Amino acid sequence: MGALHVNASEQCFLLVPDFLLKTKTTVLPHPPYSLDLAPSDFSLFPKRLEGHQFQSAEEVKSTSQAELKNISKNGFQKCFHDLYL
Repeated sequence: MGALHVNASEQCFLLVPDFLLKTKTTVLPHPPYSLDLAPSDFSLFPKRLEGHQFQSAEEVKSTSQAELKNISKNGFQKCFHDLYL
């Protein structure tokens, strides 16, 4: 497992993988830096998914897809405009 965060302490770096194994937490793989991935905190999802607690990766996927279908063309344009300007 690579570095979790640039500013993570060595103790945290060593404890987190152990905790994830002990609690059988599913870790979703993703590249640390990818031009194809937008930051998770941009304006498209936080307001729409605020307060949701998901029980599975499939639930995240299905809920996200349903929310995407509810966004208008202008809504998409605005969120990406806000992201890059």
